[in-house]
Parts: sequence; C-alpha cells; structure tokens
Amino acid sequence: MTKQFPELADFQKCTRALAKLLDGDPHLQVDDQLSIENHLQIMQLAYGAWLSRYISRSRKGVDQEAK
Repeated sequence: MTKQFPELADFQKCTRALAKLLDGDPHLQVDDQLSIENHLQIMQLAYGAWLSRYISRSRKGVDQEAK
C-alpha cells in the first residue's frame, strides 16, 4: 500500500471491501447499483484526465531532451 497518499490506501481498502461484498452476490437496490456505476465512472474520468496530463508533461520532457 502507498504511504505517500493516504487517499490511495483508503481507496484500495474500500475497493477490496466492495469486491468482497459483491462476491457474496448481495441483492442490491437500483440506487445502490447506480451509485457503484456512477462512482466507477467518476474514477475512470478522473484517472483518464490525470493520465492525459501526466503523459503530456512526460512528453514535454522527452521532446526537450531530444533537442
């Protein structure tokens, strides 16, 4: 687990807990299902945006080194 960002450790713990819950095949209400889907989408969008910025910054460094 990461020590640099406690939020990542919390995220990992919650992810494992949710996976364990879903592995038990619970009967989820529609609101619960939508909540899971919405939060997964939020994470995908946020991570995708971060990754694009990270790659862009990394490329700038590579382009500058090539000159």
